[in-house]
Amino acid sequence: MNTTTPAAPEGGRPLARIHWRNVSLLGGSLAALASLFVVLLRDPAVTASLGDRLTATFGELGKALREEFFLNPWFYAVVAGVLLLERLIPADPGQGLLSKGARQDLVWVPFKLLVHASFIPAVIVLLRLGYDRYLGFLTIDAVASWPAPGRIVLAVLWGDFLFWLIHYIRHKVFFLWCFHAVHHSQKELNFFTEYRVHPIDDVFAITLGVIPILMLEPSFVTVTAIVWVRHWHTRICHSNIRTNFGPLKYILVTPQSHRVHHSVDEVHHDKNFGLTFSIWDHLFGTQHREYDIYPETGINDRDFPFEQNRRSFASLNTLLSQLIYPFQAVSRRD
Repeated sequence: MNTTTPAAPEGGRPLARIHWRNVSLLGGSLAALASLFVVLLRDPAVTASLGDRLTATFGELGKALREEFFLNPWFYAVVAGVLLLERLIPADPGQGLLSKGARQDLVWVPFKLLVHASFIPAVIVLLRLGYDRYLGFLTIDAVASWPAPGRIVLAVLWGDFLFWLIHYIRHKVFFLWCFHAVHHSQKELNFFTEYRVHPIDDVFAITLGVIPILMLEPSFVTVTAIVWVRHWHTRICHSNIRTNFGPLKYILVTPQSHRVHHSVDEVHHDKNFGLTFSIWDHLFGTQHREYDIYPETGINDRDFPFEQNRRSFASLNTLLSQLIYPFQAVSRRD
C-alpha cells in the first residue's frame, strides 16, 4: 500500500476535497459489520448460550493471562532477554530502550490489553456462536479423525496462511489500510510495537479470520498455544534487534524481514506480509530478498499525529489522536 497520503490544505479541507467514495466504503463496511453482530444478538438461539460462553471464555482468558504471563517467571525472563538483545545488537544503534516511540507504545499497552480483555473476546464468542448456528455445515469433519499432531500442523499452517492473506488485504483495501497505518506509523520499532494496533483494525482482521479457522474445529488449547507462540514471535520481530535468523530466514519471519515490511521506503512497500512463516511470501512473490538491510520505518504522512518528546499526559492525547486519525485519513483523495 502506498503510505504517502496528501496533506490537508492550510486552513482546513474543503468539502470538495473529501473523498466521498472512501467515506461511503468505510461507512458501509462498518454498518455491515455492526449489522452482523446485531443479527446475531437478536437470535434467541445465540443469546441463550452467550452468557455461559462469555463467562467460560473470560475465565479461561484470565487463567491464561495469570499462568502464562503475569505469574510466569519465564514471561519476565523473555522480556528481559529481548530488551538485552535490543541493547547488545540493535538494528538502530541510536534508538534507546525508552525512546519516544517506545514510550508511546507503552501507552498503547494498557489500552490494547483492556480492549482484548473485554471487547475482543466477546466478538470472538459471538462469531463462534454465529458459526455454530448458521455455518456449521462448512466444518471439515474429516479432519477430526486425523491424529492430533496432524490436526495441529494443519491448524498452524492454515491459520498462518489466513493471517498472511488478511494482512495482504489490509494493505490493499484503502480504508482498511487507514486503520492498519496506525501500526505502521512507528518510526522506532520496539518490543511493545505489537500493541500499537487500532481496535477496528483488530476487529476486521478477527472477523475475516475466525470463520475459516473454525472450519477445522481446532481445540481451545490448540488455538491458545498458537496465539501464544505467534504473539511472542511477533513481539520479537518488532523489536530493535539486528538479526535475520540465518538459514531460518527462508522459513520464518525475522526482525530483519519484518523491519523491511515496516520500511518507509516505497521500494519495500507491499512486501513481507508473513506473520510467523515467510513461506507464503516466497510462494506468492511478496518476499523482499535483501536480508541484510535495516531500513528506516514509519509512514510518509505529515498529517499523522506522531509522538513527541513529551510527558505522559501528552502521550495520552497522542493516543487519542492516533485513534481518530484513520477516520480523517479515509476521507482524503488517494
